[in-house]
Amino acid sequence: MTHKVRKHVYSEARHEKMLNRLPKELDLPEPELIRQGLEMVLARGEGPVSHPQAWVEERAFIR
Repeated sequence: MTHKVRKHVYSEARHEKMLNRLPKELDLPEPELIRQGLEMVLARGEGPVSHPQAWVEERAFIR
């Protein structure tokens, strides 16, 4: 088994709705669905999408 690292992620309400619904429909645990989504993004080989204002808002939310 590979070593896994715990992450705390803030998500939007629309993401939360999907993360409540999709695992049941796909018969997958929520963390596995998130891991598969991350793998799909990483497999594309593209860098992260830059949204500077989103980071400003995120920092304000966390504080």
